[in-house]
Amino acid sequence: MEIDTIKEKLGYNPTEPIYRPEKKFQIIGSDPKFLEALEDAITAAPTPTNVLIQGETGTGKELFARTIHFLSEYPDGKFIPINCAGIPIELLESELFGSVKGAYTGAYTDRKGYIESANEGTLFLDEIGDMPINLQSKLLRTLDERKITRLGDTKEIPVNFRLICATNKNLEENVRKKEFRSDLYYRLNTIPIYIPPLRERIEDISLLVYYFIDKFSKNFNKQIKISPDEMKLLLVYNWPGNVREVKNFIESSFVIGKIKIGEIEKKVLDEIQPLRQAKENFEKEYFLKLLTFTRGNQVHAARIAGMARQNLHKKLGKYGIKPKDFKK
Repeated sequence: MEIDTIKEKLGYNPTEPIYRPEKKFQIIGSDPKFLEALEDAITAAPTPTNVLIQGETGTGKELFARTIHFLSEYPDGKFIPINCAGIPIELLESELFGSVKGAYTGAYTDRKGYIESANEGTLFLDEIGDMPINLQSKLLRTLDERKITRLGDTKEIPVNFRLICATNKNLEENVRKKEFRSDLYYRLNTIPIYIPPLRERIEDISLLVYYFIDKFSKNFNKQIKISPDEMKLLLVYNWPGNVREVKNFIESSFVIGKIKIGEIEKKVLDEIQPLRQAKENFEKEYFLKLLTFTRGNQVHAARIAGMARQNLHKKLGKYGIKPKDFKK
């Protein structure tokens, strides 16, 4: 199916931020990097391949996952979303794999797990980086064998499901730290999708603001207006909570009856650092990305940075960056 045809099926129009309840999904964004991520999701959707969606909290990872499910070979199957960080570690195994009567105190009946419930559908594991190592091994075995064993049982149950995972963590760094299994990471990362944060797609902020104003004007049955000066201020704010923060901000503005611009002014002021500190923060982030790209190779990194290796070594020491941490 052509991408334009799929966008039409989704009801996707990045230049028309109008709330339409009849649409399956309303994905708002016109930034090239955002559209690239969307097209990656659309392209991956018809295949059974595992997908890893990366992005900060509030960028819309679950919405992307639901879009992939909607366009998959199991669109009528269940979409089971699980937040691995939201379930206590001691309960996560039984929640995912199910259990049989007597498997643990309080297990009075046999119970299906989320994986079994997602059969012929999609299992969405959010915050996969918080999954304990022992469960990572069990999940990997399930992906390899397409079978599960409920907690407390020996019987194997065949399963057939689409797995989509999401994280706001740097899983490559977690692999280096031995906090995430490398074999599972490479299995999940077959098709990586990165959703950029709002601060990297500033033009989408106004689209989202008007979208939520239109949506909540219907929900609250009243109107609020935003001035050009107020919009300019919203565009310079970083929105660390991303789309979710924009939504909550506009909704709370409807509650009080006006755009809470004073709240944004205070946040913008808090974000403005002394110039020296801002420069150091930029430098540190730059060198972290540089060493990640070169896998800790200082000669290569110095050549890219256009600086002497001795000067690079001093900068890395200043920011406590150890090249050996980036070597595989």
